[in-house]
Amino acid sequence: MKLKNKIDCHNPEELKRVLELDSLKRNKHLNNIMRIFNDLESSVTLSLDGGWGTGKSVFAKKLEYLSNESQNEQENEFPQVDASVLNDFRTQFDIYYFNSWEYDMYEKPLEIFLYDLIKHRKRIMDRQDKNVDRLDKVIKKGILPVANSTLKLLSGGTVDFDDLSSGETKDEKLLKSATYVDDLKERINEVLEILTEEKKIVIIIDELDRCKPTFAVELLEIIKHYFSYEKISYIICSNKNQLSHTVKKYYGSDFNGFGYLDRFIDLEYNLPIPDTKEYLNQVLNVSNASKFPYNELVKVNCSYFDLSLREINKYVFISEIIINRFKRKDSRASKNFDLFYNLIFPLYCFGLKLTHPNNYKNFLENSGVDELEGYIDENKDYFERILDLNTPESEGYLPDKKSILLTKKYYSDLFSTRDMEPLENLKEALSLFN
Repeated sequence: MKLKNKIDCHNPEELKRVLELDSLKRNKHLNNIMRIFNDLESSVTLSLDGGWGTGKSVFAKKLEYLSNESQNEQENEFPQVDASVLNDFRTQFDIYYFNSWEYDMYEKPLEIFLYDLIKHRKRIMDRQDKNVDRLDKVIKKGILPVANSTLKLLSGGTVDFDDLSSGETKDEKLLKSATYVDDLKERINEVLEILTEEKKIVIIIDELDRCKPTFAVELLEIIKHYFSYEKISYIICSNKNQLSHTVKKYYGSDFNGFGYLDRFIDLEYNLPIPDTKEYLNQVLNVSNASKFPYNELVKVNCSYFDLSLREINKYVFISEIIINRFKRKDSRASKNFDLFYNLIFPLYCFGLKLTHPNNYKNFLENSGVDELEGYIDENKDYFERILDLNTPESEGYLPDKKSILLTKKYYSDLFSTRDMEPLENLKEALSLFN
């Protein structure tokens, strides 16, 4: 069994497929972002904001894909992407994507950021380009040795003297540190001038809100102090609320994290919450027609528990493992037994485990009937429909009460001292995924 999320951000064919499907209706937002940069003459830092797991990274990688001039001309035609806007963007900009979370194990973000940027640009430069030789000369002239001994220059004015000789006075140390900083700025500007000679660059900084506070804050400071350049703009992909907490962890709980970020950000663009059902249908291939009632219950639960895209991927994958585990066990004679104990309760419990741990605990301790009744009532149409297919009229349940009454009955029976096997099976299956 494979993870259900089939979008490989590093696979151009996958990105092309997602752009063609546009199942989350986000191509229009790609078009908007490109139009913003096309219309601005000055450099800008744009915050691409969205909740955890809402698909910001895939969105950013699609923008990188679109910027690639080497793509076939036929690929210019994607739903909601204006070909003229796209071509204008390609003419003006190159995208450099930096996943900060992949590098936050490094102690010095300046060096890794600079190295990766240079590596990216050299990869797409023509080998005969004179700029390649110019770039190599600047690097050999000493930019990396200078960067290796550069000092922290954070907004609070803190200077780290560890790398300076101990025999100097404080004023001499400050003067020497300023010399290092000025020298480094000058050399980095030489590099940026070469890298942007043909096109301006939009640098996407992704996953910053997931990084260690030291790495996240120092990377922002480095960008502000050393990589502020007229032909370079930035897109910061993060949850701004979470990133503000990261900043506060660095500077202290009383520090204004939002105010700090506003110093860096010129524009904000919020990605809307995607349509869950469309995502399940088109991206994860969970359709109503197949495997009824399992697939439709997955849809019901993803919506009910308000799962993010990342949580949906996890939920769908693990739910299949749970259901397959029950299938391997002996099935009882009653269809409703299988329906509640092998489908409804396991998938409901896993949703609780992901989002409401206290309610999950209550359910397994026979004190979750109120939450369970609310869940059934909110999705009454679905449960009445599947119970109509499984419950004979002879059982005497009124149609408008059937789902609630049956649910209460099977929930009560789950804790029957006569047969604890269903509860033990449920706990065993759910215990695999903490």
